[in-house]
Amino acid sequence: MKKITTLLMLVFISSLSALSQEKIPSINVDLQNAEYIFKGTVVSETPFKGENDKDFLISYEINVETIYKGDQLNLGNITLIAKSILGWNESEGYIIPDIVSEYTPEEKNMFKLSVGVSGVFVCNQYNNQLVEVPKTKIEINNTMLIKPIWTTKDCFFHYVSSAKYENNQYIPREYIKGFNQYFVRLGKLENTTSGRIIWDEETTVWEKLDSYLKEQGITPQEENIKKKDVTFLESLEKKKQNEKLYSERVKNAEKRKQLLEERYQRGLNGAKAKCFNGL
Repeated sequence: MKKITTLLMLVFISSLSALSQEKIPSINVDLQNAEYIFKGTVVSETPFKGENDKDFLISYEINVETIYKGDQLNLGNITLIAKSILGWNESEGYIIPDIVSEYTPEEKNMFKLSVGVSGVFVCNQYNNQLVEVPKTKIEINNTMLIKPIWTTKDCFFHYVSSAKYENNQYIPREYIKGFNQYFVRLGKLENTTSGRIIWDEETTVWEKLDSYLKEQGITPQEENIKKKDVTFLESLEKKKQNEKLYSERVKNAEKRKQLLEERYQRGLNGAKAKCFNGL
């Protein structure tokens, strides 16, 4: 009886293992097989009817800022189609979200975005010709439609910047999470007045993600450097130069002070020697 019980447990565990392997695709395989990989930010979202009015979908317009993969992909806006989990209904000609107090575990784990969300998206082309995607006022720079490679929320590298209140102080942090990967950087406020953040390391989470993607053989093909980013980099470089010049001035001042002290000491010693000889 004990042997049978042990055998049944082994079969149960192996079944769970096989099931989990089916539900969690291989990140390495998916990154290599994905048609499009890019960094971007969601700029708008529009819910609409799905095929045969069976469910509702959402059209996300995403501003592509960095292209990692996709020969046909351009910088600018692109449309991503995903299933809506908000239970959209029509009311007097408008589409409004249902008020749902509690989502099921499956719904909580579904892929979803919102305006302002940034990250690195891993997608394939959306080829359902029966779905009529609503037009948008936003300029679209890519004619193709795309979809996430998985239907779960872990199928893109989601960037988050936040602060945690702990021990009577706010602890800033930024992290990127997705595909069972987690990159984080912590910091502290210099003071409550300036609000300047002092990070515990210079490497940003974006740089950590780039290093990880590089290990997978994926590197940026094209990148849109915004003017404000260039200005920030220039100001940062100028700040470093000013700090270097200030450090050199401090060293020179210390050297001059030391020379003056040595000259003064020699003069003092000479005066003492003259007095001693005079006596």
